[in-house]
Amino acid sequence: MRGLARLALKGVALVGVLWTAGPAEAHPHVWIDADATVVLGPAGQITALDVTWTFDELYSEDTVIAVEGRTSADLRPLVTEAVHNLVPWLYFTDLRADGIRQTFGPVEAYDAHWRDGRLIYAFTLPLTRPVDPIAETVELRLYDPTYYIDIAVPEDRAVTLRPSDAACSVTRSPAPEQPNFMVLSDAYQSVVVEPGEDGIGYAYAEIWRVTCP
Repeated sequence: MRGLARLALKGVALVGVLWTAGPAEAHPHVWIDADATVVLGPAGQITALDVTWTFDELYSEDTVIAVEGRTSADLRPLVTEAVHNLVPWLYFTDLRADGIRQTFGPVEAYDAHWRDGRLIYAFTLPLTRPVDPIAETVELRLYDPTYYIDIAVPEDRAVTLRPSDAACSVTRSPAPEQPNFMVLSDAYQSVVVEPGEDGIGYAYAEIWRVTCP
């Protein structure tokens, strides 16, 4: 199996899709509207991230087709599998302090629910060490390294702070590059992205900067 086909099947497993991946030429295959909250501890350090993914309607319907109901209890096995599969991929969440990518501890708080025909995953990522946004340059990106999944924060959403701190702010910067799908189609035939790598998706990810005086 060529590089992208293997990569695509990995993407399917990561989010608990219940169907087999089709041809690999068209990417991305899944679209997620995301938002995130940067959680500040009592000392003003970043201790966790609350992340919410709202999947596109087609993915949502196909994913829950084998699920008997659409209550949070019915959907919980899906998000449980996804959280487990996303561990080596750092949950498609890239938080860097002074350019060094941070890691997350075990995810214990997560949930899934159904709203307006769309599947929603919500999970909390505890940092393995607190990050000081005053002393360190903090950048957050939400992306799938394989670009099998397009993860974006819509214009009507944002990355926020909790608790809200007037002394700190979060600003959005556009992705360094916009995808050229003709070029990407050729690249996908040979590129294999491994867990932990920046991968193809890094260049197409918006940058959220947490700034404190």
